[in-house]
Amino acid sequence: NGDNDLVGRDGKLVGSPKDKAAVDKFIEQWRTKPEENLFGNDPIGGTGPGTGDTAQVKADKKRFAQLDLNEDNLLDGKEILKKHAGYDLNKDGSIDLMEFLKGRDGDRKARQQQRDGALEAEFKARDVTGNGTLTGTEIPADFKAANPNATRVTLKEYKAFRQKQEAAARADDKAAFKREDLNQDAVLDGKELFWPGLGTTNWASFDANKDGEVSEQEALRGRAEQRAAARRAEMAAYLKRIEERRGAAAPAPADPAPAAQVEVDQPAGQA
Repeated sequence: NGDNDLVGRDGKLVGSPKDKAAVDKFIEQWRTKPEENLFGNDPIGGTGPGTGDTAQVKADKKRFAQLDLNEDNLLDGKEILKKHAGYDLNKDGSIDLMEFLKGRDGDRKARQQQRDGALEAEFKARDVTGNGTLTGTEIPADFKAANPNATRVTLKEYKAFRQKQEAAARADDKAAFKREDLNQDAVLDGKELFWPGLGTTNWASFDANKDGEVSEQEALRGRAEQRAAARRAEMAAYLKRIEERRGAAAPAPADPAPAAQVEVDQPAGQA
């Protein structure tokens, strides 16, 4: 009869006329606005009652509009950046808004998985005893400084600390970028490229595409890589100290073997 009835397993109508009206309204919205997600628990946001787009989804929609040069609500031809090519889920040569939002969300999840994997590897490298927790000198100095009473650190605690630390550093970098962008044109160029707060480094070193200016994205990526490099260097120094201690603790043989029979241990990575 054309009505959108809610029917239970027993075949009887479920809910009041008011409930039915709400369902009719929902279906009409879905029919007339298929590009918008109306389910609030969807990872790409929503427009249903009490939901609304997340800040990230709003940013993705804005980016889609920037790329859609002919404003036909599709990305095709030269509008499709190389890094977005995989977003074309139905392989029709174009990317609609829904595909773009899902692609961006997938990229973020992939990056998060990569970061989680890196932190897990970092944790395992620090856990020289292999007991699943960091104790004593296994606990990094910056963690100890922030948590003076910490004696045992789990993987979950370590990841939470690093993620919070990175989020705070990123927020500081965004604020610094905004301060240095004197003409508020969303890029740093000319005299804006020098930032005394970076010491001997300056914003110009983050100009990845060498166009003479640094976007916020380039700046944040560059600063994140600086922090990652510092952590890698700290980790290398930590592991070196561990190896040195292991070497110092190794007992000397009481009765050395004849020279011709001594076996020489090669450094890691050598045959």
